[in-house]
Amino acid sequence: MVVEDAAMGRWEGARELLAATGADWDRRIFRLQVLARAGARLTFADTWAQAEPRSPHALALFAHVQALRSMAGGRGRGRSEAMEVAWEACDAAADALPPDPAPYIVMLGSRPLEWCIDGHSVISCLRLCGEFGGQDGLVGF
Repeated sequence: MVVEDAAMGRWEGARELLAATGADWDRRIFRLQVLARAGARLTFADTWAQAEPRSPHALALFAHVQALRSMAGGRGRGRSEAMEVAWEACDAAADALPPDPAPYIVMLGSRPLEWCIDGHSVISCLRLCGEFGGQDGLVGF
């Protein structure tokens, strides 16, 4: 029902669903992935992120959506504006709810390894590995 609502531009169901998930991170990540698949071709996630710019749920979904959009635009073509937007959205989501591993997983999946080697992004990747490795129940790096 939430995905059907999203197709009509309504994001309130997604907000309730993600809030009800609490700290069940596996379930949260699954729900974010399902919603992001719908959000990649719709605008409900964008609208929600604009309406509630500090919501950790809106930011996490927006990060997932942006990552999917950036990958659909051609991952092998090097850096793109869409990938930069996805990375910034992941940072915002991680800052909004630090225990949530979802933004870190998106970062790892959407950032080619060679980006972690150039000068300015190595700090981000080290921070990412440290943050991701420190999450409860996750294996550290």
